[in-house]
Amino acid sequence: MSRTIHNYLMKLNWDKLPDLNGIESAHTKVVQKQLLAAMSQSGGENLDVYNRLEDLLTSVNTESYDWGDDIASIFSELRQSTKTPDIPFLLRLLCDFFDIEDDHNLLPFAMMATLLAMVDNENPYHNNHHFFEVICMVIKLCIIHNALEGDQELSLSNDDILILFISACIHDFDHKGKGNLIDGKHFPSLVEMRSCAHAKPFFIHVGMPEKEFDKIESLIICTDVSRGDFGSSPAKQARDIFLSHAHENVKVSNLNYLYKTLIDDKKMSLMALLLAEADIAMSSALTYEFSKDMTRLVASESQVLRPSAKTLYGFMEVICHGGFLSRAANLVFGQNFQAILLEAQADSEKDVLYS
Repeated sequence: MSRTIHNYLMKLNWDKLPDLNGIESAHTKVVQKQLLAAMSQSGGENLDVYNRLEDLLTSVNTESYDWGDDIASIFSELRQSTKTPDIPFLLRLLCDFFDIEDDHNLLPFAMMATLLAMVDNENPYHNNHHFFEVICMVIKLCIIHNALEGDQELSLSNDDILILFISACIHDFDHKGKGNLIDGKHFPSLVEMRSCAHAKPFFIHVGMPEKEFDKIESLIICTDVSRGDFGSSPAKQARDIFLSHAHENVKVSNLNYLYKTLIDDKKMSLMALLLAEADIAMSSALTYEFSKDMTRLVASESQVLRPSAKTLYGFMEVICHGGFLSRAANLVFGQNFQAILLEAQADSEKDVLYS
């Protein structure tokens, strides 16, 4: 039976969130405005697009996936709209699919996360569309991971799923369109830590314990793909930590306190991996045309990278390590990733520019 999210069979009770005016942040007024809009929202725009998206995200296939054209088409349609993507729709979908009750203790924090993800960001790449798309990929990976895992040790609980949703919402919050370089010097996870620092007051205001936010920060740090002086990015470290839980001969080094939760908790290392893989999938694992579009946007934003096949191929080979590590990401994205990689490689040998 098809779910009918936009019939509002499952509503979010925005009244649960307290008045936000007391938060010391440059974004307080904007987030408060988003809250008031959410409380009065009637919904119903782009129904066809969102219904198609719902069907794609909630379909469960544990054999193979060739969905790149369909999901890329939906994302492209939404990118052509002048309206911010409906991120509360994704939270309603998540709660409906996983039967998350409206009194779940993490739900108010997830609702706050949707408001932060809706704060306008007009960067060419790291913008509200990117946030929306990464959240979609996290939801898909959660659904497929649990279908593959069953009731085993690493199946995701509703707590885990909401933590991943929150992390996806704010992983690039208040992104300024610049990387982790200042005057040519690399500062590890500068962008990611700033996103966490700017989002944190809102979560503390609605009662999130500091230790809970520390988990979210650890996950978000692992979306940093910049390598700096160590030659190993936080995203790569997250891969290595996940592998180390299964293989004693995999060693990890140059770790700071932010990785402690991942080292101590195999489930958390999996969650970090899923978030990082959802993030990179947007540029590498839907269709070649969509990957070219994303490469153009990243190049426009960075003003350093070239909008070229060499840039995309280098990203897929070096940053993405030639593929995905989690079972869910391999199933959902693996086939498309390898096809795109071959096309990017062929065009990089000709030094093709995407213009």
